[in-house]
Amino acid sequence: MFDDPIIEEVRSIRDRIAARFNYDVKAIGAYYQAQQLQNKVPVITRQPRQPELDEPVIVGNQSQVAEAAAA
Repeated sequence: MFDDPIIEEVRSIRDRIAARFNYDVKAIGAYYQAQQLQNKVPVITRQPRQPELDEPVIVGNQSQVAEAAAA
């Protein structure tokens, strides 16, 4: 693995910001939301994707699913 100075700088800045908020994810999120409003530049510009499910999701254990299918 090689050292990339740009990646190191981004990680350093990210760590300094997180440390300012004692690594509290909610506080960091509120900070970025405030920055987004203040700068009028959206941080996220696309709609969230909906997961595509190829197979049905199994809820419960296998014996319950087999009993339900047999009924």
